[in-house]
Amino acid sequence: MSKEHIHIGNLIKKKLQELGYNEPWLANKIHQSRGNINHILKQQFIKLDTLSKISKALEYDFIAEYSNNRIYNTDDNKHILMIEVDNDKLSELKNDCNCKIIGHRSINNE
Repeated sequence: MSKEHIHIGNLIKKKLQELGYNEPWLANKIHQSRGNINHILKQQFIKLDTLSKISKALEYDFIAEYSNNRIYNTDDNKHILMIEVDNDKLSELKNDCNCKIIGHRSINNE
């Protein structure tokens, strides 16, 4: 399946089933309503911070799965991942994951 056609909600549903969990469990685990989880699972794209919380809850790296075509290996067995994230979420992302931000640039969407 090409990365352009990945439906992140479906990937999350599949992983929930694989692990024997359900939507109410996930809602409780990431402190969301069942209705919001139901909405999330219908989406092809979701917010990065939400995806990060779901990844932690299910102990599965959905971010790497979704953006696999943007991951580059380095010689020291580390990876460089190029992602787009809102400025206000940049420091939150750095705190939520075991990562180092080695550079960034602003992109104007005008």
